Amino acid sequence: MSEHIERVYDGPLAIITIKKQETRNGLTLDLWRRLSQLLREIALEPNITITVIQAQGSFWSAGADVKNRDVDREGEAPRAALLRRAAQGNGDLVRSIAEHPKVLVAACQGPAIGIAAAILGLFDLIYTVESFYLLCPFASLSLVAEGASSLTFPRRMGHALANEVLLFGRRIGADRLQQAGFINCVVASKDASDFQRQVHTELRDLLQDKDASSILMIKQQMKTALNPLEVEAVNHREMFNLVERFETGKPQVAFAAIASKSRRHKL
Repeated sequence: MSEHIERVYDGPLAIITIKKQETRNGLTLDLWRRLSQLLREIALEPNITITVIQAQGSFWSAGADVKNRDVDREGEAPRAALLRRAAQGNGDLVRSIAEHPKVLVAACQGPAIGIAAAILGLFDLIYTVESFYLLCPFASLSLVAEGASSLTFPRRMGHALANEVLLFGRRIGADRLQQAGFINCVVASKDASDFQRQVHTELRDLLQDKDASSILMIKQQMKTALNPLEVEAVNHREMFNLVERFETGKPQVAFAAIASKSRRHKL
């Protein structure tokens, strides 16, 4: 798994790079769990102020790897299997992001789809390339909002735009998202490597002449002011709603059709 998600420490930056271009950086349940674990490990590093999640290839992440679904355990009841996957996947991921004590930065060199798009609402800073777009095709897949997006999207981009994104799966580009205040900066760049270099340089510049402990304490103050229990409650509700959708069997049919290429996904 480590070959698909890499972590390096570079001064005050912890940099996580997703490297699974064959699936447009769509991740299996095990890989989402690895990402959660890396965030927890970085949280304990005293010399790290900023955590960056970036990726290789044309997509930041296409969300779930629909061709490699988690299999049921022998003797496991269907609902128990769904609850386990929801808790170990989305539930743990959202908690590890929401509770991350470092400044959390998404450096999106390409589009974000599905759960990968949904979790962006939990990040502190979002940098994108000009061609970036966000797509949450939940209703098209018989799913519901996830990644705490039912809370963070209306709060961060406004209810009007969140309705377009979540209810109808409208694809929204970088310019409109920046105007709405959802992303912080659209970076003009030659390629992904140039984009990432610019983001890393910008982050180091932001840290100049700053007390890192003050930065992290201010982040904690802001989280506390927004009531972190809201995210936890929304995360639990979305998990159970997701289980209810999978109990209908409809999402499985949609994912199977995409995996077999009998249904074209609007990436």
